[in-house]
Formats: sequence, C-alpha cells, structure tokens
Amino acid sequence: MVLCQDCKERLVSNPLRVLDCKEEKCQQLANTAPRLLDHVSEASRVHFESVLRTLDELAVPYLVTPSLVRGLDYYTHTVFEFVPKAKEGLSQATLAAGGRYNGLMKQLGGKETSAFGVSCGIERIIQQLKEEGVELMITDAPQLFVAHLGEQAKHHALQILRQLQEAGIPFAESLDRDGMQPQLKMADRLGAPWALIIGHKEVIDKTVILRSMESGMQEVIPQETMIEELKRRLNIAQPE
Repeated sequence: MVLCQDCKERLVSNPLRVLDCKEEKCQQLANTAPRLLDHVSEASRVHFESVLRTLDELAVPYLVTPSLVRGLDYYTHTVFEFVPKAKEGLSQATLAAGGRYNGLMKQLGGKETSAFGVSCGIERIIQQLKEEGVELMITDAPQLFVAHLGEQAKHHALQILRQLQEAGIPFAESLDRDGMQPQLKMADRLGAPWALIIGHKEVIDKTVILRSMESGMQEVIPQETMIEELKRRLNIAQPE
C-alpha cells in the first residue's frame, strides 16, 4: 500500500484521516475509496439531509465534500468548514471548521448531550476582513429577541434572523430552547425591550408577533413590513 508514514500510523488510530492527507500519493489512493455518504447510518443520513434543507432555505451556498473529515474521532453526523468562495480549493484557506459531537460529553463521564462546536483561525479571519474591506461594528445589548414555537417556526425563524442581520438590527435568540416561557425568560435576562414571536399560525399567515417585554402588550405585524416597522420602533435610521 502506497501511503506516507503519517497515514500508515493513522490507519490504526484514525483511518478516516487518510482522506484528508495532502500528500499526492495518499490523495490518489483516497480517490479510489468508497464514498462516505454511501455508508452512513440512517440517523446520520436524515440529519445530514435536514442540514442541507436548512441551508437551501436560507440560500446559504455550500459544497458537499464526501472526503471532508476532522482530526478527532468523537465527531458524529455532520462536519464542516468555512472557506471564502474566492479561495475554494486552496490550501490554508479555511477560516473555521467544526462539527457535531453528540457522544463527547458521555465519553467524558457526563450525561448524553447533543452538542456541536467550531474552531476559528482568528488571524485568517482578520486577514479576510481586511481583504474584503469589512468594518466591524460594536453593538450594545440586543434590542430584539426572536422566539419560536414549534419545529416549523424554528426553521422559519432562521430566515427571520438573516433578515434582521442584513438590516443591521441587534438581536438575540435561543433556538435550542423549545418552550416559549424559557425563551421569554432569556429575553428578559438579556434586557431586550422587544420580543419577536413566531409560531405555526404566524408561519402560515406570514406574520410575526411583536411583544413589549415591559408591558406584555402584543400586536401582529405582516412580515413584508416587519423590517421597516422594527426600525421605526427601535429608532434605527433608514438608509438614504
């Protein structure tokens, strides 16, 4: 078998790392290996399809790379990397990488806990920001908290979050919480004066509920005028 010395050692400790080797002879051999996506569990397949569906709904560009692996063997389901579009295929271009590791807490002696994480190369991110001319802004506490009720509303909330981000509206969320009361308690702790609530009915009616965290008063707002109304309520200047 034609492998570099590192990959010969990886075959024992973490064989999937062979797919990630940059040595040409190892890459040639890796190209003949079976596709990982053809040999995943049903649970991993369902999870992966859900991730891709969410990315499609958010219009986030992505490239499925069956040979992408992480250096540690506790990852489960999906792993990922963030790479600037202009630098796809280049080495040393990854800005951040991570994945899901649902079993790690249990391995460390804790209880079964769903989790994922990401590590970033701060120097690369700073360099990329400079290359793209991006100026970072310091924001105060969130002026708006986005709460959801139900799985469908959670997916829809992701689209709302993107609209808020593009509009420059400071917000907070807690998509990992499923109950409304825990989410509103989080909004109260963060000091957000307003909460934007999305439930099944709001998804169907294409509306959102705007709630004053101080008075508890609520009103229904059409999604098509949501950004303009929020900017007016939050006193955020409209672009000229």
